[in-house]
Amino acid sequence: NCNFAASTARGKYIYLLNNDTQVLPGFLDELVQTIETEPGAGMAGSKLLYPDGSLQEAGGIVWRDGSAWNYGRGGAADRPSYNYMREVDYCSGCSLLISKDLWDKLGGFDAHFAPAYYEDTDLAFAVRAAGFKVIYQPLSRIIHDEGSSSGTDLTAGVKAYQVENQKKFYDKWRDALLNHRPNGQEPEKAASRGGKFKLLLIDSVTPTPEEDAGSLRIFNMIRMILSMDGKITFIPEDNIAFMEEHTPALQRLGVECLYYPYIKSVNSFIKNHASEYDLILLVRGPTAKKYTDQIRKYAPGVPLLFDTQDLHYLRMQRQAKFGGSSRALTEAEAMRKLELSVMRDTDCTLVVSSFERELLGREAPGVRCEVLPLFMETEALTTPFEERRDILFIGGFRHPPNVDAVMHFAKDIWPLVKAEIPDAAFHVIGAEAPPEIKSLTIDGLVIHGHVPDIKPLFARCRLSVAPLRFGAGVKGKVGTSLAYGLPCVVSPIALEGSGLKAGETVLEAETPAQYAAQVVRLYRDKALWRTLSQNGLRFIDETYSIDVNARKLQHLIDDLLIGRSGANQISM
Repeated sequence: NCNFAASTARGKYIYLLNNDTQVLPGFLDELVQTIETEPGAGMAGSKLLYPDGSLQEAGGIVWRDGSAWNYGRGGAADRPSYNYMREVDYCSGCSLLISKDLWDKLGGFDAHFAPAYYEDTDLAFAVRAAGFKVIYQPLSRIIHDEGSSSGTDLTAGVKAYQVENQKKFYDKWRDALLNHRPNGQEPEKAASRGGKFKLLLIDSVTPTPEEDAGSLRIFNMIRMILSMDGKITFIPEDNIAFMEEHTPALQRLGVECLYYPYIKSVNSFIKNHASEYDLILLVRGPTAKKYTDQIRKYAPGVPLLFDTQDLHYLRMQRQAKFGGSSRALTEAEAMRKLELSVMRDTDCTLVVSSFERELLGREAPGVRCEVLPLFMETEALTTPFEERRDILFIGGFRHPPNVDAVMHFAKDIWPLVKAEIPDAAFHVIGAEAPPEIKSLTIDGLVIHGHVPDIKPLFARCRLSVAPLRFGAGVKGKVGTSLAYGLPCVVSPIALEGSGLKAGETVLEAETPAQYAAQVVRLYRDKALWRTLSQNGLRFIDETYSIDVNARKLQHLIDDLLIGRSGANQISM
């Protein structure tokens, strides 16, 4: 029946769905997205649930003798190990998506297995033999009333073919099965195919890439590691919480996210599992400091990589000097000692600019330090210069430099701009704006708060501003603007370490009068606007692109893994 129906189908995909099922929201969208975005994906299957909500299958395992397991059967459906996209031996034909072209190329289900059983497992092996992956996508969920169609008695009716067809399957695929594990051995490892190395990632919080540049950097670093066939386990150590929107975003990519109540202590997890990983990545100094000693104790041979995000102590020093606070200077010095201590206790430190690497060369000689900048992809928004108006600022307000920058621009610079361009507006995008910004009542100022889709505003505005007076690291707001083809006026702090050249890719200004003059100049000069827009896009492609930096990260990881004895290879 499936083969006949598929022969008449005219769509791009064939979707197989049992009649004893109930679909849940997003079931098909998630499968289509997986096929279209996961490199090498040939077929994708769903997470199957019993009517009582317990887990029926989180992908399938095929053992060396040809017998099969529904991984996770009867377990808790929200357990982390069952809830991230991964390559598997097979997914049940209860809910399967495959391209029409691949289905036709393989000839659909092999009639050798008629009337039923093992035809879906056989198809999965055929997909893999053709050079494609079989993917389990847990965000596609199906309730399956197992056994209501064919019963459960293996000695009677259609169900009896399950035993007979296992023998047929084994005879057909006996050579491929030699690489599979013996029946029942290490199911946790057998449940996931592929993976050149295992990486444990510990950050303070789950990334929110649409809200701040640091999160976007980590999110894109995760994407790059996955593209290298790395397997990632992620712990948000501050609260070990499942975040309703952002945890599934990682799981959808293929990251195993650990959360309460399945993990209750980061230190306990390190003690019991850290040695299973080939590499451990710690993000942000205060987070890394909590766990370096514990990791060295329980996983002494595992390389430790430390990502600073930016040099916290440098940002704090500048903020303290700017505000004239001796107490803040003391706190900055404590942070300096903490971050330098972590650098000395880990195998390699990642910074975002050559400026920071040169600074650490003086302050922490002997520490291995590598530059890995922000990661961005260009998406030129084609709205013509003439159809654009207004000025834009973007930045999360948990970051003190952004609060000061908006207050400074609104009070000291914007009135000078408004006098020259009276019909312009100043749009401010950013989550968690404090009361002093929300209460501003300045003509033309529009406070948007968090904006889920920023592209429409970037497409309508004529330029962006980054009037930062203190801070550290490379500024994501500048990179984001240039990646959309929107020219930016920056302060010296915003320009620092970016590699951008004033007058070529951005305009630079410091005093309020200078800043206002540059804003007005760029707002009015179409030729200058086009030059900066084109040069900015080219710079992002050459410096910040995922492809360019993935190669850097690949070389670094390869180097760290050299000499790691007995790497935890998990390929089948």
